Amino acid sequence: GDFIDLAYFGDRYLSFYLTDVSGHGASSAFTTIWVKHATAEIARNHKLFDGSRGLAEDMNTGLSEINRLMLESRIGHYMTCLVGVLDIKSHRLHYAVAGHLPLMVMVGPEGNRFLEGKGRPLGLFAQQDWPMYEVDFPPNSTLLAFSDGILEVMPPEDLLEKEDYLLQT
Repeated sequence: GDFIDLAYFGDRYLSFYLTDVSGHGASSAFTTIWVKHATAEIARNHKLFDGSRGLAEDMNTGLSEINRLMLESRIGHYMTCLVGVLDIKSHRLHYAVAGHLPLMVMVGPEGNRFLEGKGRPLGLFAQQDWPMYEVDFPPNSTLLAFSDGILEVMPPEDLLEKEDYLLQT
């Protein structure tokens, strides 16, 4: 049920998302394939990240459309998601969090840190918006995004200890 994808838009934007569909087995796998296809169609049909609107509006449109489709389909799954757009020219990262943990880690000249973020998962609640976040993404920085499966294989027992361990590692 986990998947990641990325796409370039023009010569300015690199977009990505990491999602985790609820459940296990064939139904989650089929939902993953369906959502991956729907995401590409939504980006194409709504001309996301073509520069005609702001990045925050485009991200919210994409998330809202996936949320709507999941609710209307009654597939019985929800999903968590990280979605981001890196503006290669301004060195800014724009992103939204839809219930996904752990949060992304920025590795840069000033050290490692979790990026802030919150928002409801997709496929559970109608009519919602997701807060948009924006941070500098200096050259030679690295962004790390993880599935929640990373938390299951780490040695510490407590969630806060696991997050601290992840950040230090």
